Amino acid sequence: MRRWFIQCVMVWFFVGNALGVEYYVDNMNGSDAYDGRSASRPWKSLDKIRTTLFTPGDIIHLRRGQVWRETMVMKSSGAPGSPVIVRAYGDGPDPVISGAVAPSPDQWTDAGSGIFRMDCDWIPQQVFEDDRRLAMVAWTTNIETTRQFMSAGSWTLDKNHRLLYVKTTTGAGPETHLLEISKLDTGIYNGTGLGNRYNRFENLHVEKANQNGLYSGKGSNAIIKNCTFRLNAKNGILIASSDTVIEECVAYDNRTGIASFSFDLLFNLQIINSCVFENHFWVDGDGIRLEAMRGAVIENCHIYNHDNGVHADNIQVAGGSADVTIRHCLIEDGRGIAITNQAGPVFIAHNLFQTGRNGTFVGVTVAKDGAGGRVEIAHNSFNHFLNGIIIGHAHTEGMIVENNIFNVAPNTAVLKLSSAASTPVYLDRNVYHSNGDVIIWDDKRYTLSTFGLYQSETGQDSNSIYLGTTIEYTNIPVNTVVVPTEAKADLKAAPKDKPATGELSTDSGETRLKTTNFNWHPEPEPNSASVSGEPTLDDRYWLVPEEPLFSAERESHSNLPQILLDQYK
Repeated sequence: MRRWFIQCVMVWFFVGNALGVEYYVDNMNGSDAYDGRSASRPWKSLDKIRTTLFTPGDIIHLRRGQVWRETMVMKSSGAPGSPVIVRAYGDGPDPVISGAVAPSPDQWTDAGSGIFRMDCDWIPQQVFEDDRRLAMVAWTTNIETTRQFMSAGSWTLDKNHRLLYVKTTTGAGPETHLLEISKLDTGIYNGTGLGNRYNRFENLHVEKANQNGLYSGKGSNAIIKNCTFRLNAKNGILIASSDTVIEECVAYDNRTGIASFSFDLLFNLQIINSCVFENHFWVDGDGIRLEAMRGAVIENCHIYNHDNGVHADNIQVAGGSADVTIRHCLIEDGRGIAITNQAGPVFIAHNLFQTGRNGTFVGVTVAKDGAGGRVEIAHNSFNHFLNGIIIGHAHTEGMIVENNIFNVAPNTAVLKLSSAASTPVYLDRNVYHSNGDVIIWDDKRYTLSTFGLYQSETGQDSNSIYLGTTIEYTNIPVNTVVVPTEAKADLKAAPKDKPATGELSTDSGETRLKTTNFNWHPEPEPNSASVSGEPTLDDRYWLVPEEPLFSAERESHSNLPQILLDQYK
């Protein structure tokens, strides 16, 4: 009997511990004096999360429809299969963790001409009026000399006297407008001391931090799912941990949407089914920037970023990053993918690269000299770019570019500069459509009439074709990426599933690429007529080829540079 009782107690202990304890946080109706273990007796502040030691399997619920203007610091860790989870509960929009303070109207002083002043003993990076980011104006000598540069909807900071000045859009004061000032460096801080492991964050909205929306520091196995990060002054998400998953998230209107960086090497980051767009709060902001990350996968994402500087990239693969795979993504506007500072190997496959309103400069660029690993670009579609691919600097382990469609009329499909002459490059089995300089190779230009000369002089693209006519489209399915509901109004449809195979046809005596079951992405949204008909290039339908466009084994690549050939033995 005694043994049976002891066994029951042990089973209860382990099962109960695995299931964990559920905690509730309600900023309007809670109290930190409560135990937080029921929705009827919730905690009030996020500080209770910082001061509580959670165990694997515990769940912390944040009430929907509420705003916390404090940093959520997570000091606890979960375990494999039993993470510590922070998620939303209740009805309404996802809970907001804001890095901005909202001073009351009596904290402001009228400084005249629609300008209002308040004491500010920190250095804010952003000021908001009614959820709209205001323009920053550089401080001169005093307010009288500075106010002439302040237009409606701007702000400036007198650092010496610790005074903040805001000129509202209407001239009305803080009694009329909600004025917010970024103050907290981080919205969610996951990782103290030696770091956290196995923590999960779901259905949270993080905004207006003075630096990073979410920081995942030392540790591993964080999962960030179905969260939104917006209006953060530096990074929406900053990853300094290994084995991290970012899934079904939205990051927009930050300086950089998602970034990885650490002075130690990081391993295994997955960014999947997410939307990262319009992240250029400061000049040269990026959509996704990887540094010191080995083994990253960016898959099934929609990434666009209107160029706000010569180095603003949708995706930047930078120093110390290796074994990076980017696949099944829609990448448009700004610069597409930049590979820089000795990064590599990098594998880019089954993506749609599409220019937008501003005439995108390049789809993929090798941007700086370095001994980075191999770059392989295969089964992608490049549409309406000024340049499809730029090989701008030497990359000692070389590049493979094959089975891509370059639909770049009237611009350049591949631009290889003489500064990259030492780079081993192999191009073959590509389809080109352009009525401009389809190839610029070591600064020599080749067009439709000289495409054969390009093939013979460079030894490249021996099995590729050049189309002077439009590309046909048939049987185009509709697919979309899954994104949080509240962000859908800001997004355009994006591809999800792998497309099927294309084939060559010589109907009517013309060589065309007939495509069946390719992914597509129209802009504006399609109607039944445009989908059921046969759209033209002007309809901005895009293809991404599934392997193979041409049937040939890699072993038959007799002219593959030796350094690349060795990697496939």
